[in-house]
Amino acid sequence: MKLSMPLLGVLVVIVIALSAANSRSADESGAGTEASARHFSTLPEAVRATSGPLEFGGASVPALRGGNSVALTFDDGPHPTYTPQVLDLLAEHEVRAVFCVVGVQVRQHPELVRRIVDDGHTLCNHTENHDSELAKRSPEKIDEEIAATAGAIAEAAGDAPVRFFRQPARYVAPEVAPIAEEHGLTLLDWTVDSQDWKRPGASEIVARVADGLQPGAVVLLHDGGGDRSQTVTALDEILVLIEESGYRATVPVSS
Repeated sequence: MKLSMPLLGVLVVIVIALSAANSRSADESGAGTEASARHFSTLPEAVRATSGPLEFGGASVPALRGGNSVALTFDDGPHPTYTPQVLDLLAEHEVRAVFCVVGVQVRQHPELVRRIVDDGHTLCNHTENHDSELAKRSPEKIDEEIAATAGAIAEAAGDAPVRFFRQPARYVAPEVAPIAEEHGLTLLDWTVDSQDWKRPGASEIVARVADGLQPGAVVLLHDGGGDRSQTVTALDEILVLIEESGYRATVPVSS
């Protein structure tokens, strides 16, 4: 079948338009995936221990005791493989840390929550389902996410205190903060994002932590949410680094 020149021109225009639309759709889809996975990593330039919470660009960082103190925090667990390895390393170095636990994980591994508490570490409420869009939910849904996790922790570890709240994937948002505080929780953000969730290699994780170490630093690491073998390898070096740099790893002061 022969096509007239005008009709052929129309078909060419349609093909080009469809190709461009598909290209835009793929680009937007990729950008959306990256954005949903990315943790916010705009960090404060300086952190000093004070008598109260520190506020940096919307981030709430509770104070640490002692001018040479830093804090290690672990998100998204407990995980049956990596949490025990993290706990073993912390015990070896006699370091206490904060574990920001997710409700669904607490229900699956209550024995690990009990071990976290028995080893002298501090618990942090990290919501029930690790909803990265928590700030967009209704106040009732936000309250439910926090309350459900509190219930799971109580079932796993009795009356073990839960002192902190950390919002998934970002600093605690204004929409979420007052609800967490109504539960008696101190907001816990961070000053050093190791970006270990990207699995950049253990040496890169160590380097990022080393670059951010300073008095009052709160370091974000992960013991759950995926393959954390690089984090475990890096942690051994990070603990030595902290000791050799003259810092003391401790737990932030809750309000």
